[in-house]
Amino acid sequence: MILSKGECKSGAPIASLVRAAVLARTWSDWIVSGDVKNLEQLAAKAGLNKRYTSRILRLAALSPTLYEAILSGNHPPLVTLLALTKTLPLSWEEQRLPG
Repeated sequence: MILSKGECKSGAPIASLVRAAVLARTWSDWIVSGDVKNLEQLAAKAGLNKRYTSRILRLAALSPTLYEAILSGNHPPLVTLLALTKTLPLSWEEQRLPG
């Protein structure tokens, strides 16, 4: 959806993107709390392979603004799981949404 000021938003939350963002936050909490000590333990605890776990874990670096936009579906249509797991900048400033 294109808004009057040229802003874009996708509308409804994308379930796979929401799930990945929530998993990344959960896994980050496991790491910080010491429940898991490395990627192998994290993947085993999550019941997933290391490659997938590593890709999704990158979303733990989502800025609070982008995280909330993903949960609510108020993000640009180009914000996809594939795009975020390949090119997510670590700087929250670089993750700013248009508008």
